[in-house]
Amino acid sequence: MKILPPFDFSRFLSPEDQRQLSNPSGWDWLSTLNIRTLESVSHPAHEAWAKVKGNTYRPAHREVMLTLRGQAIYSLEGKCYLRRPGTVVLLDRHETRDLKGSRNKRAFSCLWVHLYNREYLTYHISTCDAAGRYVHELPLQTNSGDHSRLILDAWDQCLASPDDRLAQELLKSLIVSTLLTLLGTAQAHVSEDHHAKVVTSLKRYIANHLGEDIRLSTLARLAGYSPFFFHRFFRQQTGKTPVEYINELRLARAVELLEQGHTVDSVAGSVGFSSLSYFNAFFKKRLGVPPGKWRSLDKKTLMIETVDFFLSKAPPAI
Repeated sequence: MKILPPFDFSRFLSPEDQRQLSNPSGWDWLSTLNIRTLESVSHPAHEAWAKVKGNTYRPAHREVMLTLRGQAIYSLEGKCYLRRPGTVVLLDRHETRDLKGSRNKRAFSCLWVHLYNREYLTYHISTCDAAGRYVHELPLQTNSGDHSRLILDAWDQCLASPDDRLAQELLKSLIVSTLLTLLGTAQAHVSEDHHAKVVTSLKRYIANHLGEDIRLSTLARLAGYSPFFFHRFFRQQTGKTPVEYINELRLARAVELLEQGHTVDSVAGSVGFSSLSYFNAFFKKRLGVPPGKWRSLDKKTLMIETVDFFLSKAPPAI
């Protein structure tokens, strides 16, 4: 029998916080699903702020946010809402919402849950103090139980059947259970393996999209971080910058396709080069000869070993 850890809500919730959150049946819900109970409000200053470039974002994963204390205006898909303790916001993939720097947050705290996939989720508690300074009261942590899988399955069911009230109630109950479990068992330490999991997932993404224009901003958005922070931890995890890693994979894929008899033009497009001259220069700089002459070389063994080394650094495409 699995022994559950003791629940201790006092680590991050004051007695007043616990009182305000003690009735989940009275929590407010905000979502683009058909379970909205929170009405939009008019807040011209925040509406204007939310329209400024860089003040919103659209991550590729789902998120759940529970307000723990304080009040703040929040924009979702162009409308503003007042969040107060017990407000749960469900954020689907690529929905436009506020960044953390909203000017109206003071003495405000919330629990964020990031649902990257069905295998695990991450969560943290973010706080804006009375001066508006943004801190992580609870650093990022990872939970690899069944919570993420159950929530995402129920979420998908709600999307597939918008009028399925039973599925909506199941989703809400799963989210409430998960939020309270995380609050009651969270420890103030940083998960060490989360960044490794994110980088592994993005390596697969890169391998599957080499023919596209892969930008740092795109990878950072998929990871859920700023470009600066993503660039730093990717290099910490791999020993290479994202650009260096992408270029190594592109070179390895180009050599592989040339060996299979593909034309230089088709290979260039397959590995993300719209300019043939740039691809020729890229290839020659790294292997000493342009791609058109590579197949005729006698000394290929060393180059093939180099390519195999590059390929061994990337997860297989899926």
